[in-house]
Amino acid sequence: MGPDRYPLTRAQSLALSGVSLLLLLVATTALGPLIAGSGWWWAGAVVAVAVIGGGAALRAVRTPPSLVPPLELVVMLLALTLLFGGATSLALVIPTPETFAVFGELTEGARRTIEQQSVPAIPVPALVFAITVGVGLIAVLLDLLVQTVRVPALAAIPMLVPVLVPGLFLADGAEVPALVLTAAAYLLLLRVDVRVRRAAELVQEDDRDDAPVVSAPKRAPIVSTMGASLGLAAIGLVAASVIAAATPSVSTSFLVGSGGPATLFARGVSPYVDLGRDLRRPEPVPAFSYVSPEGERPYFTLLTIERLEGQVWSATDRAVDGDNTLGTLPGPDGLAEDVLVEPRPIAVQVDQVRTAWLPVPYPTTEVSGVSGSWFWDQGTLNVRSVDSTTLGQQYRLTHLDVQPDITQLRSAPVPSPGAVADATRRLPDDVPPIIAETAAAVTASAPTRYDAAVAIQAYLRGSDFEYSESAPVVDGYDGAGFDAIAAFLEQGAGYCVHFASTMAVLAREVGIPSRISIGYTAGTPGDGRVDDQVVIEVDSHDLHAWPELYFEGVGWVPFEPTPGRGTVPDYTRPNAGQTSPGVVPTGPAATPGATGRPEGDPDRALGG
Repeated sequence: MGPDRYPLTRAQSLALSGVSLLLLLVATTALGPLIAGSGWWWAGAVVAVAVIGGGAALRAVRTPPSLVPPLELVVMLLALTLLFGGATSLALVIPTPETFAVFGELTEGARRTIEQQSVPAIPVPALVFAITVGVGLIAVLLDLLVQTVRVPALAAIPMLVPVLVPGLFLADGAEVPALVLTAAAYLLLLRVDVRVRRAAELVQEDDRDDAPVVSAPKRAPIVSTMGASLGLAAIGLVAASVIAAATPSVSTSFLVGSGGPATLFARGVSPYVDLGRDLRRPEPVPAFSYVSPEGERPYFTLLTIERLEGQVWSATDRAVDGDNTLGTLPGPDGLAEDVLVEPRPIAVQVDQVRTAWLPVPYPTTEVSGVSGSWFWDQGTLNVRSVDSTTLGQQYRLTHLDVQPDITQLRSAPVPSPGAVADATRRLPDDVPPIIAETAAAVTASAPTRYDAAVAIQAYLRGSDFEYSESAPVVDGYDGAGFDAIAAFLEQGAGYCVHFASTMAVLAREVGIPSRISIGYTAGTPGDGRVDDQVVIEVDSHDLHAWPELYFEGVGWVPFEPTPGRGTVPDYTRPNAGQTSPGVVPTGPAATPGATGRPEGDPDRALGG
């Protein structure tokens, strides 16, 4: 038997629109744990109100039901233009070709933001744009199901999107209050729909010949309609709960960009994998160039590794603090006023390297000129972006050239418990025995922590170790991890990541806080000149890893344990740290009497 058709009054249609809007606004709060602040929610709310309110207005003027959804998409476009079009629009809401170009840039920026940020994400404009577009599309689909197709029970389908997305990035998924409120709003929608159907049964067919109509089976009991709706609601909510619980969380960090020869260092992926790969390139890829008016040639840090756990060591991944914008950066941790410090200006031009970390020497106190949203990390002073990459960037910075003397380093007290992050001190319980044995033997005659650090550096630069990019790959201990360090100590061959990680771990074994920096050595003077200053060129063969050790009163001090690479700081040369000249501590595999081999300029044929 065919269905009877009953008209909806304007009040009934508005009631369904209002509850639909409420449901959408409540459901989007489930995204709260993923994004900092609330501005993104308000932007989505503006578009949701425009779409659903626009649909209600169109129905009020008796627009054919089939035209309402496409016209709602037009309303959505006008709202997006108002919010994000800026000066490219006409009369604030009419998009132009330039507006669509802006939308394209925002879409690309949103992709990079999702790749580069961790939760809670900074709500940069590109990310807010993507969320707002998503909310607008859900609003169109929701209104289609509730008002045009008249199956509000299926509204659970689009509502699953904001409810399930947190489960992709957080182990616990969406927060319980958001789930409960969304379920309550959904049940309210079903309740309003039942009341509308009940009222519609009492309306005669000829009361509103031209009004939007609703279909209802003849003599369909209200109880059965409500029961069916509640049944579908229960199924949808149970399904959402099961899927949210079963969906594994995933890293919010992926490779920056989809390819290219100089894409570097994904958070959530061991940076050692990228570094080793780039060092083994047959031909180097230009990374960046710089001019240092005072002639300084520092190492440039991209990212810092503090947490040495498991088999995959990755960059420190603290949540981005939206207040830590570029301009003036804080001073480095642990640096006392009596240590000689000289500010050095540097101008940088990035060539073909593309990464979310900005190459800056440590410690840098000022950065200007970069485009996009960049933030400094409180613990490491690493500079990273949430919506941009380094490709094509030009910027200026001021770097502190810290020049401690041996007395200051040797007299440094034991760091207080809160001086450095706990992660820079910790070692797991299952460290291979050879590591502790080596640390004890190498530093046995060192009277201070500084002398122990110099002894470890001299040991690794001694004749029992050689630089090799191929040996770790052939013998299966490429990358980081304590098993790789144990194999490196036994084999005596590796490249910068093995030397740096081994020194960092040996230092922790004897009570010295340590971390690992990954970036670039100083590069090589090129043929170009800027303002009569030589341009220093840096490429992928300058990629490098080095340890930094913490000494109270001086702060984080770089060492250079990799033979044939970089520059050995004067304060870390073996004769500077020895209490008895000519004596160099030896480890289990060291040659008695071995001395360190300090080099000057990088050996570019060897790489990192």
